[in-house]
Amino acid sequence: DKTKTFYDKINYIGPYSGLLAGMTGGTIAVLVNNPVDAIKTYKQSDRGNNTIISISKEIVQNHGFKGFYKGALLRISRVAPLHGLTFFSYDWLKNKFN
Repeated sequence: DKTKTFYDKINYIGPYSGLLAGMTGGTIAVLVNNPVDAIKTYKQSDRGNNTIISISKEIVQNHGFKGFYKGALLRISRVAPLHGLTFFSYDWLKNKFN
């Protein structure tokens, strides 16, 4: 809601504020969630019964801290437009039927 309000204040964005707010939210969601997803992906591969701590150490040793964000750009390119279109569609339908 605050992000949409921020974008609403920019005159030339107008009706696309929901689109941009959704894309911003989707991007932030991926950035927050991607380390957990990287650990989950490692856990589901051939790591057996390794703990989350040991998997995290392995990621850092092999790839550095950026290893937690491998694949984030591809996820952002999928998730951000999805959330943006959802917010835009909601705003459009709300205005259409009010």
